[in-house]
Amino acid sequence: MFNYGQKKKKWQKIKTEEEKILRKNHIDEKVIYELYQYDWQMFKKERSYQNHTCNYDLSNYPSKESSFMYENAQSFLDSFEDERLYHLLKNDSLLLQILYLKEKGFLYKEIAEIFGLSEHQIYYRIKKMKKNKNND
Repeated sequence: MFNYGQKKKKWQKIKTEEEKILRKNHIDEKVIYELYQYDWQMFKKERSYQNHTCNYDLSNYPSKESSFMYENAQSFLDSFEDERLYHLLKNDSLLLQILYLKEKGFLYKEIAEIFGLSEHQIYYRIKKMKKNKNND
């Protein structure tokens, strides 16, 4: 999982050191600022990419429901007939994995432990998905 806070601190430390070197070499403050803004945008794009492309091997987690019929998250996704929901989940693999485990009978707490998130983050992602689905 992409740990935003940890990565941001590391990025800021690197940027601070880089700016010291640039100032030492008499680079214009405007150039330093533009470089900072560009790097910040790239950092945010990487965060977005990491949050939407995390793939977890969930095959080791047994189904808690004996009637659960999907062997993996992809077959679960393929079962959706609602095209809006299908595309929403196709573009957010973490949310798909969360819903897959939820359907298998896992609790928010268990899902949070698997992905290294808080229960609130799991709940919020599902709530946001429901809101987006209803607003379309």
